[in-house]
Amino acid sequence: MTGTQRVQRRQARLLAQTSVFWSRWPGDRFWAAPYGELVAQAERYEQLIGILGQRKTLATPRFPSKQDRLFLDYLDGQLDDSRRHLAAVRSAMHHAIAQGRGPQQTPPFGGG
Repeated sequence: MTGTQRVQRRQARLLAQTSVFWSRWPGDRFWAAPYGELVAQAERYEQLIGILGQRKTLATPRFPSKQDRLFLDYLDGQLDDSRRHLAAVRSAMHHAIAQGRGPQQTPPFGGG
């Protein structure tokens, strides 16, 4: 398997996991998603943004043709969408923390 194929499989896996997240927490319901699921989704978006950025860098020829520009525009749209979704998920994470549903802190060693 080539490096490109590995990246494409990883991207497909992340997109599939993202679809599962959004099917479980559609629309405004994602504001009620458990903090841990929000963290996992934010990490997936960060990975997707990295992959898309890498693909854009590798796909950018010195003198892009019209077809190259169409693909680069497509990648730009995917990057923009992923960044918007990441911002929304991070907002939901902050909301969860404000509601007391954030990360659980362990008590200091030795108790209170």
